[in-house]
Amino acid sequence: MIGRAFVSLLACTCLLLTGCQTPLVRDNPVFFRTGETLLAEGVRQFEDANYRAAGGAIQRAIQSGLTRSSEVTAHKYLAFIYCINGRRPQCRDEFRESVRLDPKFDLQPSEAGHPMWGPVFREVKSDVPRS
Repeated sequence: MIGRAFVSLLACTCLLLTGCQTPLVRDNPVFFRTGETLLAEGVRQFEDANYRAAGGAIQRAIQSGLTRSSEVTAHKYLAFIYCINGRRPQCRDEFRESVRLDPKFDLQPSEAGHPMWGPVFREVKSDVPRS
């Protein structure tokens, strides 16, 4: 009888473990949130003007690990959030980090003209040594 119980337990364990790899669980951000997923969530929250939540999601995305280009984007959005909240030094620092990660980084034309962060970004770019 113990053998049958052991086999049943082993079978149930295997089923549970393989179930964790199903797309429903693996790809659902509620269960498994990668840095990229967190960044996308933060950008959505930013676009919805939920800046506090956006900043938190973006910070967690950076801590979770991102590709270099995604990290550049993450720091750009953090800069935007800091500028919107009147925290110009932090805004400048985040733009500097974006430029450090990608010296060719530039804002999109629609972003560059923004009255809050456009001037801060131009200031940061003017401080970058030309090679």
